[in-house]
Amino acid sequence: RGPLHLSSLPPSLSSLSSLSPAGFVGPAAPLFAMSTVGHALLRGRMRLSGGSEESDKTTMRKKRTREEMLSPQLPSSRRALSLSSFSTSSPGPEQSADFHPETGLQGEELPPLLAAWVDRLPQDLLEVLRVIEEEGGGRVWLVGGCIRDCLAGLMPWEIDLATTLEPSEMLRLFPRALDTGSQYGTVTIRKGGVSVEATTLRADGTYGDGRRPETVTFGRSLKEDLLRRDFTINAMAVDVGRRKLFDPWGGQHDVKQSILRAVGDAKERLREDGLRAMRAYRFMDGKSGQRHADESLRVALRGSSKLLARVSKERIWTEFSKILAGPRAPLVVRRMAEDEVLSSVTLLPVSPRGLRALECLSCKDLPLWAEQATEMESSHKSYKEDVLMNPKPPKKPQPHSHYAFIDFEATCDDRRGFSPSEIIEFPVVLVESASGKVVSEFHSFVRPRVHPFLTDFCQELTGIKQKDVDSAPEFKEVLANMLDWLAELGLPEGSVMFATDGDWDLRSMLPRQCELAEVPQPVALQRWVDIRRVFSETLKTGNKGLMSMCQALGINFVGQAHSGICDARNIARVGLVLMQEHDAVLSSNSQIKELDSSRKEQTVEEAGETATYDEQRESSICARMSLLVAHVGFAELEDALRRMKLSRDEMRRVRTHVKLLGFLPHPRSPGELRRYRAILGSQLVKIQLKLEAAWAAADESEEKEKKMRLVEDVERELSALPPLKAPNSPQPLVSGTWLMKVGGVAPGPLVGRLKDYLHYCQVDQDLETPEQVQQVFHDIELLARDMDQLSYSAHLEGLPRLQWPPA
Repeated sequence: RGPLHLSSLPPSLSSLSSLSPAGFVGPAAPLFAMSTVGHALLRGRMRLSGGSEESDKTTMRKKRTREEMLSPQLPSSRRALSLSSFSTSSPGPEQSADFHPETGLQGEELPPLLAAWVDRLPQDLLEVLRVIEEEGGGRVWLVGGCIRDCLAGLMPWEIDLATTLEPSEMLRLFPRALDTGSQYGTVTIRKGGVSVEATTLRADGTYGDGRRPETVTFGRSLKEDLLRRDFTINAMAVDVGRRKLFDPWGGQHDVKQSILRAVGDAKERLREDGLRAMRAYRFMDGKSGQRHADESLRVALRGSSKLLARVSKERIWTEFSKILAGPRAPLVVRRMAEDEVLSSVTLLPVSPRGLRALECLSCKDLPLWAEQATEMESSHKSYKEDVLMNPKPPKKPQPHSHYAFIDFEATCDDRRGFSPSEIIEFPVVLVESASGKVVSEFHSFVRPRVHPFLTDFCQELTGIKQKDVDSAPEFKEVLANMLDWLAELGLPEGSVMFATDGDWDLRSMLPRQCELAEVPQPVALQRWVDIRRVFSETLKTGNKGLMSMCQALGINFVGQAHSGICDARNIARVGLVLMQEHDAVLSSNSQIKELDSSRKEQTVEEAGETATYDEQRESSICARMSLLVAHVGFAELEDALRRMKLSRDEMRRVRTHVKLLGFLPHPRSPGELRRYRAILGSQLVKIQLKLEAAWAAADESEEKEKKMRLVEDVERELSALPPLKAPNSPQPLVSGTWLMKVGGVAPGPLVGRLKDYLHYCQVDQDLETPEQVQQVFHDIELLARDMDQLSYSAHLEGLPRLQWPPA
């Protein structure tokens, strides 16, 4: 595909320039062919140019020698390591020339999945590998779960390294590195947006306490390092520069066949570290399919409960929570029960009904797997005309002449810990408020830097394809392009107000992205209109997602959900309809944290449909956990959860689910239905009803069908129940201050008791105004005239409170 320009090669390889790719001979030939650059050169995929000056993005990189420069024609996400990284590195200070850490291992060419992934490793990670090999004189391999996931068809984003360098050497080479376990050889290396754990090759001594090795010997043998690992699927290594896979125990085969097998003797592996039993159960849920333990591992697991006694409860709960967060958790948990391990984890007797209920609870019924947006039949007729195509003025004057509706899409995955997310789609829809016309649109994809390869989950969710981001500019350039586009429109300063659906885009995502790109967040993007909040306040309803807002306003949801440009246009539709049909005024109602440091982050209940992934994960884990422990008394449950070392929030969630289980409102009592919904909140109601359905389905008594019908009736009636009439419901309309100043109630316990009862009446009777609630108070006053103080106090104590289950 054209001549090869090798004039920039170091002198040690300059003699190769006279040879054709097919003519390489001698010791340098295989080394050149296996190096990343050599591999690309031989395939005609890249070019080394002696006098080339790099593009702006390349010149931003620090400390680059001329030999390390790569062609600006190749996107940074595809740049290979410098040739000298792998072909000319000299032995390290303690290495001899004949040092071979891969002795005893037979490397093989990377299979296609691994090869494609290695070709797209982040540049910051490649730089880490280069520094270790070239400046540190060591060797380095990718190891562990990243290889397992890649071979399983998943996109790895958590990478571990094994190296011949010792921790002190790594800390010297990488000033920002963290000592996260140097006694065991582990250092966390940070470079740009990449953070990876690098561990020195080692050979573990005996595991006397069944938790950790008594001695750790830093070694020089990759084979010995892989031998100490737990399962074959985790005992593989990849040499990036030489494009070799080392798989001495058949891990690649086991991944393909969905087999879980220990390295060496299974019983010995589990005895070394009791937590490996929990890891074995976790790895049975292969994400892309269930893995089956081989016979030796199955036998070893059946006797593993006693091994957990020597493992800290924190470590056990961490692993068990990961099991509960897996899509096949019911199968894995039942296997744990059959192996008599489950009770050692929950510290409670196994509940057969709990196991059945867990199997009846579908993944799609939990927040972690629930569909992000579902089509719902609208109770309102849809507009025949699209407000973007048929503009009209708002009912009230607006504080800004133009609104810029924005909605980012970012890199993501359905597994915990994906970080950092990066903006990959940047759309803006600019609307003139006085006329309702769309003035202009800005739309650009963004090439991510840390995770340049989009996960399957991300592509499926957003509709953004790999080719879209491959050809896109990086964020810094896109942001500048957007600001230039806005400036070219010639609008007066301060006339444009950005608007979003929720605060995530500009309060969370943009500041993180700007920090990653080392650019300030533009002043114009530091305050904005949260359309979701305007909708909630205007229609006096709870927090709603974009599709729900469109439904409530009778707007046809146009385009694909989670497509940035489609969502931005639909947000514009919501904003325009609120202005044109509902008298809404779009004033700035949110800002960055630096301008409002006192604002608290949303709780799960407040966040509603915008709960973060971690919140959804925790909610799903605790919902499943509650079914496993719902059969015991409250005191016993409290003690078990505390000894299991759940966090306070996790304990609260589990306790709440168990406390509510079995207490449903009467389906023909609007007051009970209103109180149930108001106290629990819409999100908790959704989860709790699914738990109720699963618990009823697991009942083996004659009452099973009756209980299942009750859940169905309650769910149906709640879905038809209109929202409370009072604004800002379910907040009280009458305060304690009013009771004392206007109602004449003396300060003391009676104020709180009266306020509780009035709040109960407000929700139960769906009272709309403070005057209606005050009338209830006056009725109580009339009753008090015929009672002495003691009788009156006793009467108030007997009045109901707004709580569930009812007292």
